Amino acid sequence: MYLFRATNCTYYTRICLSKSLRDLGYPFDFKVSLLTKVRSVTVTRNFSIAQANKILLDSVTIETDFEDFKPLIDRAIDPL
Repeated sequence: MYLFRATNCTYYTRICLSKSLRDLGYPFDFKVSLLTKVRSVTVTRNFSIAQANKILLDSVTIETDFEDFKPLIDRAIDPL
């Protein structure tokens, strides 16, 4: 997981996926906007999002398609 700042100065977290997930059709990585331009807020939000994403990624099975998985990510991080 990486933090990066886009050209518009908004911070994002970038999560690179494992080879086993890529073999199932998942992309190399996905990015989630942290909706802030303040670094200190970014770090705090990143910890929350990292934990939520780790739980979701551990629940992926062979039958789980990325198009079905993407809305799960959105629902998990929206309240955060």
